[in-house]
Amino acid sequence: MYVKIYGKKNCPQCEQAKALLESKSLGYEYIDLGSNIEAMQEAKAKGWRSVPQIIIDGRPACGYKELAAYIDLL
Repeated sequence: MYVKIYGKKNCPQCEQAKALLESKSLGYEYIDLGSNIEAMQEAKAKGWRSVPQIIIDGRPACGYKELAAYIDLL
């Protein structure tokens, strides 16, 4: 499973998503939209208006709640 999290500093849901993955010993890539101009442009182009945006195996999974539900199924 490959997980990519697009987030920002001071985002409680972003921190929850990272903590959840770490608690399950699942790796992830974290992209800080506040410090990555290319990623911010990509987010705007995709119409993302909130964080975290979580991608699992190349498919958008939406936010923290959806991630938690997906991991519960594993």
